Formats: sequence, structure tokens, C-alpha cells
Amino acid sequence: MMIRVLLLATIATGVLLPGPSLAMDTTELKTRLQSNLQRGLERRMVDGALLDINLVDGSVEKYFPIEAHAMIVQLGDTYVMCSDLRRPDGSESTVDYYLAPQGKRFVIMRTEIDNRDPLKKLIRSGAAKVLK
Repeated sequence: MMIRVLLLATIATGVLLPGPSLAMDTTELKTRLQSNLQRGLERRMVDGALLDINLVDGSVEKYFPIEAHAMIVQLGDTYVMCSDLRRPDGSESTVDYYLAPQGKRFVIMRTEIDNRDPLKKLIRSGAAKVLK
């Protein structure tokens, strides 16, 4: 009887308390997201810049990545990697890359530049959560 209680306690502790395996999974996920995003961005870059159309005046704007993706948000099976970009004039913009799973990899499905409010609303509503 005592062995059964100890065994159940050990199993419950392993299931209920996050351990190195959970941290490893999160770390592995973050690494996969980073590498998939990097590959996707490299394919989209022109002369080291990400290009975007200004839908107000039709001009093509250049953005340069300036930092690693400090914040990752989970939205169901979709992940959002948040970062900053720099324009040629030195001004900075926020960017959110929405990544969807495709088999064992992730693909960029949406990019939002200077439009983080919708993501903040999703986080506040509980529909999305920041990964630690």
C-alpha cells in the first residue's frame, strides 16, 4: 500500500510540477520558431531590408531588423514573434510576425508593422498568452 501511495505521489508530482522536460520543450519550441522565422525573413529580404507597401501613398518602405525576437505570444496553434525594425531615417517600428505550423516547421502567415494594438487586445482577453 505504501509503495502504491509513493508511486502515485511521484507520478502526480511529475505531471503537476513543471520540470526540466517542460522547460526543454519551451526552449526547443522557441528555437524552432526563431530558426523558421529567420529562414522566412531571409527569403523575403532585398539588399538586407524587408520591404512593405505604404497603403496610403503607394510607396515602398524599407525596414531593417535590429534585434532578436524578444517576445513570443501563443495564440492557439499560431505563434507571434514580436520585434523591432529600423527605417533608413533611423526611426523604429514594431513588427509582429504571425507564424502558423506546417508539418514540423512554421511559416510566416501575417506581418503587422506598427499595429500591435490587436495583439494586445488578444492578450488582455486571454485568447493569447506571452510565453515565458
